[in-house]
Amino acid sequence: MDILGIEPKVWFPVVTLIVGGALKSIGDFVTHRRTTAREREARREQRRDASRIRQIDFQRDTLLELQDFCQQLARHTGRINFEDSMAFRETDQWGKSPVSAEANEGSRACQAGISKLRGRVRNDAIRQQVQEFSSVCAAVATARAKDKSDSALSRMSTVQDELNEQIGSVLRTLDDEEDSVVGSSDA
Repeated sequence: MDILGIEPKVWFPVVTLIVGGALKSIGDFVTHRRTTAREREARREQRRDASRIRQIDFQRDTLLELQDFCQQLARHTGRINFEDSMAFRETDQWGKSPVSAEANEGSRACQAGISKLRGRVRNDAIRQQVQEFSSVCAAVATARAKDKSDSALSRMSTVQDELNEQIGSVLRTLDDEEDSVVGSSDA
C-alpha cells in the first residue's frame, strides 16, 4: 500500500525509526525522572542522617561536659563542708566562718555551668536529677547546722551516683542510635 505514492519499503523504516526514537525519548524521560527523584530522596536522607549525627554528637558532648561540671561541683561542695567542719572545731559554730575564695568561686562557677548545660539536655529525667543535685550541693553550702550539712553531703553523693548512672545509660543509647544511623547510611 503506497502512501502518497511512496512504497512501504521506504516509508515503513522511516516511520518505525521515528516512532522508536519517540518511544526511546519518552522512556529516557521517565527513567531520568525516577533517577532524579531517587537521588533527591537519597540526598534528603543523607541530610537527615547528618543532622541526627550532629544532634547525637551535641547531646553526647553536653552530657560529658555536664558530668565533669557535676564532679567539680561535688569536689567544691566537699571542700566547703570540710572548711566549715574545720571552723566548727575552732568556734563551735557552723557556717559562720567564710569559706575560701577558691571553694566559693569554684562552686559558683560550677553551678552556673551546670545551669547552662542542664537547659541543653534533652532527657527530662537527667534534667530533673541535675536540678536535685544542684539543690543538694547548695544545701550543703548554706546549711546552718553540722548535721544538716553532713546529711545533705551524704544525699549529694547518692544523687551524683544516680545521675552518673542515668547519664551513662543515655550515652549508651546515643551510641546505639549513632550506630543505627551510620549502619543505615552504609546500606
